[in-house]
Amino acid sequence: MSAALVNPIRYRPIDWSRDGPALQAFDAAYVTDRCYRVVADGLGFTLHDVPLAVPFRKRYDLSGLDEDIAAAGFTLIAHQGESVAGFATATYHAWQRSVTLDNLFVAPARQRRGVGAHLVAATAVYARGTPARQVWLETQTTNVAAIDFYRAQGFGLCGLDLALYDPQQVDPREVALYLARPL
Repeated sequence: MSAALVNPIRYRPIDWSRDGPALQAFDAAYVTDRCYRVVADGLGFTLHDVPLAVPFRKRYDLSGLDEDIAAAGFTLIAHQGESVAGFATATYHAWQRSVTLDNLFVAPARQRRGVGAHLVAATAVYARGTPARQVWLETQTTNVAAIDFYRAQGFGLCGLDLALYDPQQVDPREVALYLARPL
């Protein structure tokens, strides 16, 4: 019998008192051998997919995750036994009629197995229960795997911000990209 059938991935709302320690220890990192370089072109921008001579490594700081979860209108954790397979948080913003996908992480060992797609689909179900017109998110030009994943989930590029990230805090290759998926 397959291990997936014996110990399937289950989904439920996040309970910080129960899930906090595992979420704080979650491996929120990625490594990539390519990134997007943003080139200004008159009044527009072009993204160029460029290979990197040295792989880029990023580890997300989850120290404020408890506050994100407390403020979120939607939370979902994917777990397989005691192991966290992934999680998502989202917030509805009435002023723009949008749901922001604040956090979506999938454990490296569980990637490309449907966990992320399930988290996105569940976020869309939550969003459809609000007056939202779209689900919106921000990621970085260095997170090519995430960009590819979100595009496969129906998100499209809707903007960028060359100055969002403090260059003293992040790698200068990181530019904020915004993606949206209409509901």
